[in-house]
Amino acid sequence: MVPAEVLAIWQKGVRTAVDAMLPALNPDTVVNLAYQAQMQAALALLQARGLRTHTQAGHHAKVIKVLRSYAKQEEHPRFVEALDQFDALRQARATSVYNADPATEGDAEWARTTMRAMLPEALRALQTLLPSLGATLPVFASTPAPRVKPEIPSSGTQHATPSQPVKGEGT
Repeated sequence: MVPAEVLAIWQKGVRTAVDAMLPALNPDTVVNLAYQAQMQAALALLQARGLRTHTQAGHHAKVIKVLRSYAKQEEHPRFVEALDQFDALRQARATSVYNADPATEGDAEWARTTMRAMLPEALRALQTLLPSLGATLPVFASTPAPRVKPEIPSSGTQHATPSQPVKGEGT
């Protein structure tokens, strides 16, 4: 796999992780985004090893199983633990997607916790596999950037950018 392609997949995962940390998302969205961020990180790792997955039933479970095997062989117990939690999230996400019961705030926080544990371990593994990428790999900061309160113009009318909704408008 070309390091540039691995980097692009990793960057996509980091952007998705940042989105999963945004406040005020519904819990089902958080569960899905946290899972997606970890899957993108996992796919970057898989591709860094020259492997690819095919879209078929069970392919996400297979990705996790293969990475867990490598993590065990290379004696990375924290990564194995993180992958175990990621696999549990995979199963919880399926419930969230396919069942009528909504995810809870507790489910959302757990999904974020698994993501915060897995991404740093995946980053270490990726840096070991492709040291040439070095500092070009973005690091996931688990705390979202604070939102800036919009200024109130002298007319008394509030204006906000699309990323900063005014209270009461879609919040």
